[in-house]
Amino acid sequence: MIRISINFNPGNSRLMSNNKTFFIKYQNSTPVAIETHFTLDGSERKRPLLTAVHLMTEFKKVVSPLLDSCSIATLSLYSLSTDSYGLIVESALEPDLELSSLDLGRTSKTPLLVKETLNLKDIKLVQQKLLELNIHNSSNFILHFIFN
Repeated sequence: MIRISINFNPGNSRLMSNNKTFFIKYQNSTPVAIETHFTLDGSERKRPLLTAVHLMTEFKKVVSPLLDSCSIATLSLYSLSTDSYGLIVESALEPDLELSSLDLGRTSKTPLLVKETLNLKDIKLVQQKLLELNIHNSSNFILHFIFN
């Protein structure tokens, strides 16, 4: 005789039904699966991941030390989709986007992407370099440089 016992915990059942898995990648790295209600070792999170910024913060922790030098403020999460012409479109996700409303990034073949964004300091540095080029070179060279 084979006896099977099943421990049913209604709380865990609710967690499992609300749990979502998202796949995220950075540059050419392998996509990483992150669950909203459970950690990588399978234990229940004290607080589930609810928004896009929560998901990105968890990804940053999981791939450490890959993004340790980046502030979370300089990272953005993007989704990929295909438009009516078959072209791939990248869309930045709002940091406060609720994960319950996000259906993209659910497979490793269609992951969400983490990208670094330029901060104000970097933008000012680029502007300063362009200004220096403008001062030290002819305007024809600048136009050629910008449009080519």
